[in-house]
Parts: sequence; C-alpha cells; structure tokens
Amino acid sequence: MGRHRGGGFLTLADFAPSAVGWFWAVASPAGGILSGILGARYHQRRGQRNRELGIRHALHWGGMLVAIFLAVLLVPRGILSGEDLGKVILLLVAFGWWSGGVHFDRVFMWLGGVMGLGFLGVIWVDRYAWTCLGILVAAVLVTKAIAGQRGEHTHEP
Repeated sequence: MGRHRGGGFLTLADFAPSAVGWFWAVASPAGGILSGILGARYHQRRGQRNRELGIRHALHWGGMLVAIFLAVLLVPRGILSGEDLGKVILLLVAFGWWSGGVHFDRVFMWLGGVMGLGFLGVIWVDRYAWTCLGILVAAVLVTKAIAGQRGEHTHEP
C-alpha cells in the first residue's frame, strides 16, 4: 500500500499536502471560535441563553482542540510520523463529534460516525480517501441542515 503524504484533513491532504499543517493550525481554532460566537449569537436572538450549556460546549470542543495540539507534539518527538498525524487527528475529531452527539445534539453523532468510517478509509485506501471523506461530510452536513429546518433536528434539553 502506498504512503499518504502530509497529515491534514480532507481534500487539501490529497492535493496540497505541504499546506495542510499550516492551514489547519489556523483554520481549526479560528473556525471553532467563530462557530462558538455565531452559535451564541443565534441562541441569544432566539432567547435561548444558557450559560451552563455554553460552558459545557466550550469545555468539550476546547478539550478536543487541546488533545489535537498534544497529538501534534508527538511528531517533533519522533513518536508519530507527520504522515500519520492527520489520521490520528481524524480519529480524535471523530470521537469529539460522536461524544458531542451523546452529550449535546444527536446530529453530531452522524458526523462522528461518518468520520469514524472515514478513518477506516484513510488507513486502507491509497487515493483520494480524504477527498471522498470531505464530500461525505459535506453531504451529511447539508442533509442534516435541511432536515433541521424541517423540524427533525434534535437537541438534548
């Protein structure tokens, strides 16, 4: 089986592996922070302000980012190769989304499950596994967003 170069996430890993690390070092925390801000504003406009739930989300997703940062430290120590770092991060993210579904919103479980299956793909498929995973994650996000607009979106009380 051929080696996958780079250690990133989704299509960038297939087409520009040398840019993956820097892209996700910026995009992941920035996207997480932006998502938290937008989510808080959305819920505040709807009158659903819940400080305790907001703190739980911040601890959950922030903890996932800390775990990813710690995994990155395995590469310079020679414990993990740069080629395999993306796979480990994918596994951490899959677990983060899955456990987010257990504790917050069942929709997250779909993403965690898809990413878990995607993890199997990236460890066994040589070509375009990250791109296929990206397409699948996007499809799940769009499908669940549309379903949520139809009232099928479930939240834990």
